[in-house]
Amino acid sequence: MRRGTERAAKASTASILSSLWVVVFLNMVFRDIHEIVTREFLEEALARTVSDELLLVAGIALEIPILMVVLAKLLPPLWSRRANMAVAVLTVPLVFANPPGDLDDIWFVGMQVLVLVAILWISWRWPVSDASRRDAGTASPQGGATRFPPR
Repeated sequence: MRRGTERAAKASTASILSSLWVVVFLNMVFRDIHEIVTREFLEEALARTVSDELLLVAGIALEIPILMVVLAKLLPPLWSRRANMAVAVLTVPLVFANPPGDLDDIWFVGMQVLVLVAILWISWRWPVSDASRRDAGTASPQGGATRFPPR
């Protein structure tokens, strides 16, 4: 019975993390949509000052949460935990790469940071069983789990 409960908790945590990455992605997209309708952006676009390189970087930044939606569910718990924590920390600077300029930007940035902190918190507190540590090759030689994060 306990094993079934652990499996349900894993699925539940993975689903929550995956859903939170969807929220991060949607906030990125809607922030961009709100920027497109501003006079400054339209003038830059018409003057062709928005480079292809900048658009590529923006596209890569949008792919990160899309990838994490899938990886949060597909990776084993230990690796999912690590990936969610690392990517959440690395995504925060991307959110501020384009500093908020108006109230709706501040709202979207605030929501993104709040959700990224929630992802980090949930990932940090996600209990990882000894079995998943052994599967990931991080169990101690005595059979017990090693401390996470390793010293």
